[in-house]
Parts: sequence; structure tokens; C-alpha cells
Amino acid sequence: MKEYDVAFAGADVITLTNNGIMHLFSNVKYQLSEEEVESLFYPGQATTMLGLLKYPDDFSKSIGFNQLWYKDNTSTASIVDNNGFKIRRLHTVSQKNDNDVAHYNFNAH
Repeated sequence: MKEYDVAFAGADVITLTNNGIMHLFSNVKYQLSEEEVESLFYPGQATTMLGLLKYPDDFSKSIGFNQLWYKDNTSTASIVDNNGFKIRRLHTVSQKNDNDVAHYNFNAH
């Protein structure tokens, strides 16, 4: 974890968490004709808990990766030991440029 206002360097080994895109939002709302049908606070936490209970272990091998869903196989953030972390990182981190700045993107399958 970096302090506020400190940029990650190209050598830092980071990636998004499972279901990481949903963690970028604090609230999502479903509206129909300007009438709120449903609202969900902290959708990243809610949908990750639901996913862990609902989806089979091989979900990441099918449509699950479209949600950046690839389960960790250890509790460490290591590209050596943790396949889930390694695969999510491969799909979200581009190569660093000459200024040692890493670029991040998300390539959905």
C-alpha cells in the first residue's frame, strides 16, 4: 500500500482484485423511466461475496474473466506463487515506458 499522492513505479507488482472493476464504484443504481428500481452500495464487495458463493471454481475459464474474475490460489500478492494474481496482472498491466512509468489497461476477452 502506497501513501497518498505517491505514484506506483513500473517495478511495483500490482493488479486489480477479483471483480476489480466493480470496486471502482461506491454505488450503482438501476433506474427505469427515472424511477429507481434498485440501488446497491459498495458493489465491489457485494458482488465479490456473491461470486464466491455462486460461481464454480472453473468460472474464470469461461465468461468469468470478462469480470476480471480469476481466483487467487494463495493469500499473498505474488506473481510467483499466486496464479490468480499473476493472470489478472498480465491482463491489466502494460509494459512500462522509458520513464519507468507503468500503464494499466483492461483487455476483456
